[in-house]
Amino acid sequence: MKWLLVILILLGFAWSVPAGRERIQGVLQPVAERLDPVLDWALNPTRRAGVRRELDFIMRAIETHRQTGRGFPNPATFSEWVASSVDAVHDGLDPWGQPYTLEVSRETVTVISAGPDRVRGTADDVRVTRNFGR
Repeated sequence: MKWLLVILILLGFAWSVPAGRERIQGVLQPVAERLDPVLDWALNPTRRAGVRRELDFIMRAIETHRQTGRGFPNPATFSEWVASSVDAVHDGLDPWGQPYTLEVSRETVTVISAGPDRVRGTADDVRVTRNFGR
């Protein structure tokens, strides 16, 4: 256990030096690529819970934006709006690195994360919808 701690400290130190970072990335990239599917499978339940909380937070920001007389954010520039207007955890991106999207209909507003498969419109999407009854 002590060795693991020492190795992690040394990797952290090497990562802080640009030349060391390049070397470590070259060595760890193949390992990271092999572990990525396993880590995704293990972390997806946690990410889904986190994204639902973040979508609720974004929806509250939309409600505040609307209540101040500015209407709803533009769906075409929604990810930029989230990044600049909402204190979001991932700078406007969901935990899988995809931009959040906004759908506005006559009665409802929906904020969407593409989910683990990173493809919008599939069964694993995470959605939060509010009825604003315009």
